[in-house]
Amino acid sequence: MACKMKKHLLDVKSSIGDSTLAQKELGWNPKNTSFEKLIEIMVLAEQSAFAK
Repeated sequence: MACKMKKHLLDVKSSIGDSTLAQKELGWNPKNTSFEKLIEIMVLAEQSAFAK
């Protein structure tokens, strides 16, 4: 189903992302990092950014 105003698909059957930025900025490894550890890394990165 396409949105007439924005001309993009509303129903996405699959989504593929690029983890390069997370790997580079957060040191995240998709094969060796659990979801919980990823959340921890993201929170620490946010805290660090706000402390600057």
